[in-house]
Amino acid sequence: MQLTEQEVEAILGEMRERGGTAWRGGSRCNTTYSFSEGRYRRADFDEGHVEEFAIAEDEVRRAIAGEPQAFLPLLRAPHHRLLRAALAAGDRGAARAHLRASLAWGDRLDQGAVLDAFLAWPEARPTPEVVALAREKLSSFTAWHVWMDATGWDRSPENGRRGVAFVDGLVELAGRAPGWSQARASFHELAGDPAAALADLEAEVAEAAARGAEAPEHVRERLARLRAKGGA
Repeated sequence: MQLTEQEVEAILGEMRERGGTAWRGGSRCNTTYSFSEGRYRRADFDEGHVEEFAIAEDEVRRAIAGEPQAFLPLLRAPHHRLLRAALAAGDRGAARAHLRASLAWGDRLDQGAVLDAFLAWPEARPTPEVVALAREKLSSFTAWHVWMDATGWDRSPENGRRGVAFVDGLVELAGRAPGWSQARASFHELAGDPAAALADLEAEVAEAAARGAEAPEHVRERLARLRAKGGA
């Protein structure tokens, strides 16, 4: 992948004007690029030891050229800000437009495909491949991450209620995949409704029992913890 000069300038502008940072490397050794106090900066982390340096723009440009994927979140950032505002306003059309603009630089963990299907539903039916992705997100609890990433990890009760609607939309378009209740219960808790969270988990356990099966272990464990707290 080779970024255009316009894209490189957009990355540098996001760093200077919005405080954007780029990170590359692993959990034990990594490098972060940022801009503060009028200078570009590089912080090298190595097994708990951190060294920070003021660097020239040319070094940042070389880093972008050497590993452009690490800087793609900075290209997506302006579109993500507009996406968050549109989701908060309930404007699905605008949200979908901003989402699709951000996907020009790739779809992290297929989250964009699932969110796009939700925003287009029910006017447009998803492909079988996207239905499978949505079911996987419901089963693995990563439906929670799809919505929270899209909304900037807004932990307000209002966003919890919007998250419940998101899970409901995925269930409508993809069906109740095993584990569906986990994300819905978490959004109900975020919305300040632990009784509804408990009811979600109990519903999935009852559905599984009616089929002569057991709900996933993580659902049963979550239900036991909520019951131990009295649903609060």
